[in-house]
Amino acid sequence: MLVVMDNEQCPLGHGASRGKRQGASRILQRFLGSDEHDADEQGLVEELHRWALGLPFVEELDPIPVVPHLRRFAVSCPPLDCSAVWLLTGRFEPKLPGPDVNVYAVLPRSVAPAVAGAGGILGPDLPDDRRFVAVGAATNSGELLALEDVLLIAYMSAFPDA
Repeated sequence: MLVVMDNEQCPLGHGASRGKRQGASRILQRFLGSDEHDADEQGLVEELHRWALGLPFVEELDPIPVVPHLRRFAVSCPPLDCSAVWLLTGRFEPKLPGPDVNVYAVLPRSVAPAVAGAGGILGPDLPDDRRFVAVGAATNSGELLALEDVLLIAYMSAFPDA
């Protein structure tokens, strides 16, 4: 989830302007209470779920029996006649070694390689010029904010003409 720039680790999505916005970012983090301490991985994922469900037109879909540990979030917007999955969390294969929680996004095909270049893993191409990407789970509150930046792109791309 981190990009190395000039031997400095910067959260994905903040780039060169990070220094200019750092003060504002700290104020926002303090306001939201995310700078008090870093939660464990599961706590950060639960925070991500709350954030996702707080976005307009987002709903959590029912679990799939063959992958009960995978949570799926979709945009369902009848006024715009759109419905699309944009976020998945959990594990496809819980018995295989690996992290307990993974985060997957459905991104525009043009954006997916950039996320892969920053540590994501490209998955299959999907209809509507979108691509499945494993982006990894956040390990601290700073990475959670950066992950939410990336996921906003996935969320917006679920709407027509985004």
